[in-house]
Amino acid sequence: MRVLDIFSGLGGFSLGLERAGMRTLAFCEIDKHCQKVLKKHWPSTPIFDDVKEIKGQLLKGSIDLICGGFPCQDISIGGKQKGIHGSRSGLWKEYARLIKEINPRWAIIENVENLRKSGLVTVLNDLAAIGYNAQWYTLSAIGTCGLPHKRKRLFIISYPSGKRFDECIGEERHIQVNREWDDKKILLENSDEKGIENEGCLSESWEMGQILSRRAVVDFRNSQPDHRTIVSSVRRVIDGIPSKSHEARRKQRIKQLGNSVVPQIVEFIGKRIMEIEKCGLRS
Repeated sequence: MRVLDIFSGLGGFSLGLERAGMRTLAFCEIDKHCQKVLKKHWPSTPIFDDVKEIKGQLLKGSIDLICGGFPCQDISIGGKQKGIHGSRSGLWKEYARLIKEINPRWAIIENVENLRKSGLVTVLNDLAAIGYNAQWYTLSAIGTCGLPHKRKRLFIISYPSGKRFDECIGEERHIQVNREWDDKKILLENSDEKGIENEGCLSESWEMGQILSRRAVVDFRNSQPDHRTIVSSVRRVIDGIPSKSHEARRKQRIKQLGNSVVPQIVEFIGKRIMEIEKCGLRS
């Protein structure tokens, strides 16, 4: 499957999806420090600077999946709480525009867990308006793949519905998307210790059923190596007092890692999508 990775950061989405068997055709990342990392690990993959300047019509037919975590600064509980219409998090509208113009088979959208309270209704209604269904899950690093930190994030897995599905895939499907969602319907309290929390589905009549499952999470987590002895190298400094340039690089590393997605979680999602594709349910 061919991937467009937007709001790419360090490339965590592409790393996970490529482990699942996909291939990234292009990135979009405005941060110059992150661009250096992407160019080092994907030297032949083009990088768009600004998501606003991508012409989706030119990519239609060449992209199967769009992925990315749009900026969380206006949504995060550590921010100024301007919500999804803030100047940074408001870039979601560009993400929705690209989904509409490119018409991919899949879209994976990531953000902080607080999106459930500050923008998920907008995201779901925007997706429904352009003919896309969605399922969403809160996944944690420790619960999904056994990593030694929580890092809960909301992942929205979206796919064409109804006539949009027919246009994208060429098969007959009958999915009714309910656009009358409100906070009471999507703020589900269905948490457990199996790695998935607060999941939901925009359409209750999707014949394929749940994309992710607790059983799938357990199987994936059990297949991962033991990460309990891993110690982050971010804290390491040279002997003596670190220089200003070293400290600046260190701050950039911490910032980039803080904005990153956990590749193992994306790998898990990517493998489930590939399983669905191979079963012929989306072909």
